[in-house]
Amino acid sequence: SHLYGAYAMIFLMLVHFYRGYYMGAYKKPREFSWMVGTLLMLATLGMGFTGYLLPYTALSYGATDVGIVLAVRTPYLGNLIAPFLLGNGTPQSLLSRMFTAHVLLIPVALGALLYAHIALFESHGIAPPASSDPSQRRRFTEKEDKKHVPFMPHIFFYMTKWALLYIGVLIGIAALWPWSLPTYYGNTAAAQPVIIPDWYFLWLFKMLV
Repeated sequence: SHLYGAYAMIFLMLVHFYRGYYMGAYKKPREFSWMVGTLLMLATLGMGFTGYLLPYTALSYGATDVGIVLAVRTPYLGNLIAPFLLGNGTPQSLLSRMFTAHVLLIPVALGALLYAHIALFESHGIAPPASSDPSQRRRFTEKEDKKHVPFMPHIFFYMTKWALLYIGVLIGIAALWPWSLPTYYGNTAAAQPVIIPDWYFLWLFKMLV
C-alpha cells in the first residue's frame, strides 16, 4: 500500500499542479502561493526519488545511481549536493542517506511547505477561472469571499473524511493486487535488470536515451 500511496500522491499532485496552471493560480496576488506549491511538487518528487532506493532491489539501486549521476553533473548545483548524495561512495552510505532524507528531512520540509500553502490559500481564497476579463475575475472573488468557510473545523473535517476514504481505497487495492519486489540488490547471481526509472521520472530518462 505504501507504493500505491506514493504513486497516487505524485499523480494527484501533478493533477493539482496543472489544474492550478490552467486556472491561472500563479497570477497576482497568488504568486507566492504558486512558488510554495512548486516547492511542494519538487519535495514530493524528492520523496519518490529517495524512497525508490529503500526496497534495495537491483532495479532501484541502478535507477537511483543514474539519478545521482545526473544530479551531480547539474551545473552549479551539482557541486553543492554531491557531498550529501555520494557520502563515502559505498552502497551502505547511500542507503543511509536516502533513508534519512526520506523519513526525516523531506517530510519536515513537506510539512512546513504544506502549512504555508494552506495558510496562503486561506488568505487569498480560490483562484478565479483563467480569463482576460478583470471584471469577471473580480466578481468571482467577491462571490467567494461572501461564502468563505473557515479551515477549522469545517475544511479540516472535510479533508479528514476524504483522507480516510483515500487510505481505505489504497489498502483495498494493495490487498487485491499485491506488488512483488524485483531481485534484491545483494543477489549478485541474478541477471541484471534493464534500468528504467519509475513513470514520474520517465520523461527525464527519455531525454537521455
